[in-house]
Amino acid sequence: MEIKISDYLAPIIKWWWLILISAGIAAAASIVIVAARPEVYYTRATVAVGSAINDPNPSYNELDLPSRLVSAYASIAKRGGVKNATMDALGLPELPEYEVYAVPGSPFIEIAVTDTDPERAMVVANELVHQLILQSPTSSGQMTTERLAFLEQQLDDLQQDIVDTQAEIEKKQEDLLGLTSAVQISDTQADIAALESKLGVLQANYSALLDNTQSGAVNTLNIVESAELPTHPIGLSNTIIVAITAFAGLVLGAGAAYALEYLDDTLTTTTEVQKVVSRPVIGYIPKIDDKNHTLDYVSEYPRSPVTDAFRSLRINVEFSTLDAPLKTIVVTSASESEGKTTIASNLAVSLAQGGKKVVLLEADLRRPKLHTPLGISEDSGLSQVFLNGINVNDVMHPWVDDNLNVVVAGFTPPNTTELLGSVRMDKVLNEIEKRADIVIIDAPPFFVPDALVLASKVDGVLLVVSSGSSKEKDVRGMMEQIDRTGVKVIGVVMNKVTQEKPAYYG
Repeated sequence: MEIKISDYLAPIIKWWWLILISAGIAAAASIVIVAARPEVYYTRATVAVGSAINDPNPSYNELDLPSRLVSAYASIAKRGGVKNATMDALGLPELPEYEVYAVPGSPFIEIAVTDTDPERAMVVANELVHQLILQSPTSSGQMTTERLAFLEQQLDDLQQDIVDTQAEIEKKQEDLLGLTSAVQISDTQADIAALESKLGVLQANYSALLDNTQSGAVNTLNIVESAELPTHPIGLSNTIIVAITAFAGLVLGAGAAYALEYLDDTLTTTTEVQKVVSRPVIGYIPKIDDKNHTLDYVSEYPRSPVTDAFRSLRINVEFSTLDAPLKTIVVTSASESEGKTTIASNLAVSLAQGGKKVVLLEADLRRPKLHTPLGISEDSGLSQVFLNGINVNDVMHPWVDDNLNVVVAGFTPPNTTELLGSVRMDKVLNEIEKRADIVIIDAPPFFVPDALVLASKVDGVLLVVSSGSSKEKDVRGMMEQIDRTGVKVIGVVMNKVTQEKPAYYG
């Protein structure tokens, strides 16, 4: 059988309310949670070990040593010294969460702070950097301000002397090109040599002095990027969180719908029934709401959709008898409470209204149901035909239509299976067939042996499956018995179909 896309979507259509409730609950819960969740801000500051990044021609030592020191400084920044000093400087009882990262293969250290207060996050990050710099050996805290100023002045003076000496050497070399006197040439060359010697001394002094200051040290910390004031919270926005949670609720609800369908072995759709029965569905009977007229609903409500459904069933039954006329039809089901008596009685009424002479025979001797609502004594039924030897015509009672007679079951005998399987039952059926164009037999459910006995004596069997209540295992067991015995099945009637399942009326 061809499976349609609608078959896969059936659980979602059926359980749409469960899916929406799941999504609504998830969304509502996420709204409550995110409303109480404070917004978190993130900022970071970056420092560099050494000043090689600013040197156009750094030496190998200036490049290698800082990359080895970053891990040590990162560890120091995480320890209590820097942390406590930061809390003391800012007057905070505790610091917000922060992390220190040593960027591999580089001289950079990053200090990242997350806090619910964006301004506090920025201040803490910058103060952590400041306190870490104070831990370096060349920080301004390691020497006095006066000494630093003196060293910087000396560096500036030496730098100017070096520039002046280089300029003087260049001038002497230009003058040397225009001299012709040997004495002048010799004196100028001596002056150049003296100036070059002086330049070497100045450069050596400058280098030595530079090594003793922060600007020339390798083991020093320099701020590369200060922490800025964060303007937007980190993480997903509340709207996105709620949307994701609601979608997750939809997915869980859909999963639950498919799980319920998988665990529920009741037959609901035509596709499910035909997979198990492998017989055509020839009738869809809606659920009857009037409890007082379930047996003669067709007569009481001639213009209702239920009556139209029985008319369609009648037409399908009549078409099935064109090639091989069916005089006797057993109506049965896989289990109890599936509405087989309602189907049998209303089908009999509909056939009678269509001009057929019909006899409705109640052959469920174990649990008879017709005599009480029809007002017929149980002493005038099929069981009396068996036990008292009276003629079946004497227990026929007209009902609803002139073309319709009913034979109720009567009281319950002790040996129902033997009676229904007897030769006497064959004679009873022959006598009834003489009075009718078609005999509708209301049989017990198929798990009762009586139903199988009756099915072997008639021309065809009409199976009733109750939508949403018939169990797959029960129907499958019934079909296994039918296939073993070779009983002819006319078709399947889907009973108690609700208006909420429009696919059944397609």
